[in-house]
Amino acid sequence: MSDFKDFSKVFKEQLEAITKQFKELNIEESLNRMEKVAKHGAENGWTTPPHTTPMEFEQLMEGKNKDEMDMAFDEHYSDEDNFQAMKQTLLDNVFEGKWQELLDDCFDNYERGRFKITIPSLFSIIEGTVFDIVQDQKWRVAFEREIEKIKEGSIKKPLFFSVYTFINKAFSSGKFEKKNYKPSIINRHWVLHGRDNISEWQRVDSLRLFNALYSLTLLNSNTNSKNN
Repeated sequence: MSDFKDFSKVFKEQLEAITKQFKELNIEESLNRMEKVAKHGAENGWTTPPHTTPMEFEQLMEGKNKDEMDMAFDEHYSDEDNFQAMKQTLLDNVFEGKWQELLDDCFDNYERGRFKITIPSLFSIIEGTVFDIVQDQKWRVAFEREIEKIKEGSIKKPLFFSVYTFINKAFSSGKFEKKNYKPSIINRHWVLHGRDNISEWQRVDSLRLFNALYSLTLLNSNTNSKNN
């Protein structure tokens, strides 16, 4: 009987160790997958919406090209609950009211179909918000430092990578001197330096900037809570 008890104890301990290892591997694999999908989405103009589950944002992004992703997000935000989740978060003094008046105007114009006027304003708000979060003119370096602070296994890391990748692309050099060059997604320098063709701006471009700012709201709270 003693031998059986010893065997049972060892077997239980081994089983618990294997189960723990399996869970840890699954978590790591899941986070790596989320990070990969988040980067792919951001490279095509879409950050991870804070209200979505990992499965939901993977469905919006994974395996899709830019046009397919644009359609998926357009449909996602056509759902009034999803749109209101974003809108109310942005208007709920999340940035201490700093941008509320301008955001009110942006949403009002967007909902009336006058989306083009929102694009320069949203770029300005995003740029100001990024600076408020990292408090450094060298925001790329500051973002990388923030990513390094996040604990391993934290679900916050894919969100940071999502926002960092999008901002890095949308705020990249305009390359005005390069003949026939055109950014793959709407670009801050092309918009604010008057180099873009506004007839090519689409409603989904405004939506992608609202969505990026929406992702920054969670990033802002994460940074303020010392990246737990």
